[in-house]
Amino acid sequence: MVQQIMPEQVTAFWEAAKDTILKSIPTIHGESEQKMNNILAALLSGKMILWVTYEIDKMKKRTNGLFITRILEDDITEIKSLLMYCGHTYHPVSDQVWVEGWEAMEKYSKANGCWRMVVYTDVPALVERAKQFGGSTSYTFLSLPFSGG
Repeated sequence: MVQQIMPEQVTAFWEAAKDTILKSIPTIHGESEQKMNNILAALLSGKMILWVTYEIDKMKKRTNGLFITRILEDDITEIKSLLMYCGHTYHPVSDQVWVEGWEAMEKYSKANGCWRMVVYTDVPALVERAKQFGGSTSYTFLSLPFSGG
């Protein structure tokens, strides 16, 4: 199951989630020291969405992981995309969990006028999953820091 955490619920999850979120985001040259506060503010305002995945087994809820999304609109092409800003799983999950997650994101994306999901990752297993869902993995993200910036 995938659950969208509404902005008014974020504070109840923040203490448990913030370290996991921080670990799942790569360090970016020149990033703000306020990065985590900015993420929290975006979650509270609804600019970003916190999602939790879980399974119910024998009447017991087991959290699989969490991820954050944000809708981006390219003002040149006028295409909206769902950006998976970060994500983390606490343990290996079944194919069914991946499918449920994909279906939930596709439904959410379509309801918000998005044409695709965009993900930046260095996790080979996630690249393979993207291929299974018909995703293009042919582009390479380049990050070239400027000195003194």
